[in-house]
Amino acid sequence: MKLLFYILKSTWLFTQLPVIGRIWWKLYGRISKCADPVRIKIHGYHCIMPMNYTYWITARLYKNYNNPLVEAVYQAYKLKGGKVNVVDIGAAIGDTALLLMANCREMINWIRCVEGDKEFYRYLTENTGHIKEIRRDLQELSSSRELIKSLVKIHGGTASSQGESKTSALPFDDLFIENIDIIKIDCDGYDGKILVGAIETIKKYKPIIVFEWYPELYKKVAHDDRMPDRIVKDFGYNIFIPFNKYGNYGEDTEYLDIVAIPDKSNAIINDITACNFAKQRRSKY
Repeated sequence: MKLLFYILKSTWLFTQLPVIGRIWWKLYGRISKCADPVRIKIHGYHCIMPMNYTYWITARLYKNYNNPLVEAVYQAYKLKGGKVNVVDIGAAIGDTALLLMANCREMINWIRCVEGDKEFYRYLTENTGHIKEIRRDLQELSSSRELIKSLVKIHGGTASSQGESKTSALPFDDLFIENIDIIKIDCDGYDGKILVGAIETIKKYKPIIVFEWYPELYKKVAHDDRMPDRIVKDFGYNIFIPFNKYGNYGEDTEYLDIVAIPDKSNAIINDITACNFAKQRRSKY
């Protein structure tokens, strides 16, 4: 299987061809359930990941993927007039943090990666342990100190709180992270609950918030998909900029990444919508 993976990795451009592309994806389907570790470069960094982790091919195929977050970091940096602090909740193997390091390193003071899945956290530690700006927490988050369903893999690239057993979770506020400029949350239906647990932090620092809106996953974890909007609106967030899962602005899909802008940052709305910096600067992989 590893040999097949490395062959597919070196021939991914074949996905752009009609007939050969279909053959490529058919072969790729054969490794979709294999979680053996493989080595790969992600945004210029040597990494290790489960073979069925999908970020590497998504980042190569969709040139705007995660551009809204890159742009948010740049605009927050300009607005602040200095380096920014970023929290990445649902950090997985560290791909988002590496994206920001590759494109915005001179703008970042630190990135705090929070991940609840132990397997992902091992990869996260190996992939980012050598980068002084990146700090890590192994912790599941919720709205309060409570027992929640354990994380289970719903596909190779993500874990969701849908397990049979229970595990302990904390509210984000209990991590006592200070001076936050940006919070990114990608927790497969748990984004609203995590925002509830971050209320004091949000009230204090009014960070830009990037969260996932995916109603199907909210239903699977029995949470209200309107919860994130209601929470942040209560604290002076009236601008919500939607992007589809491939980073394209305003495209109507069932899965969106939302950039929530606090009133104090209204001046950067048009810049985040356009994502010009990210489009010009962003590394492909």
